[in-house]
Amino acid sequence: MTRTQIYLPEEMHERLLHLAKLENVSLSELIRKGAGLVIKTKQKGLSPYRRTLKMLADYPDSLRVTLADSATKLVRGQRD
Repeated sequence: MTRTQIYLPEEMHERLLHLAKLENVSLSELIRKGAGLVIKTKQKGLSPYRRTLKMLADYPDSLRVTLADSATKLVRGQRD
């Protein structure tokens, strides 16, 4: 994970802390969940081709393999 710093209005910060406490999660986890929802919402507007490219770009490094002919055909099938 990457550490980052953000500035929040005091009222928003207080509300987020309250929600995090209600959900029994950390403030960081709550913000990550919110950011994930924003990304998902934005991805819904992408074309199937761009959505597939985005999915491939975000694929975890631990699961990546070298593309063989069959995998290339699979990706092209997703694209088309």
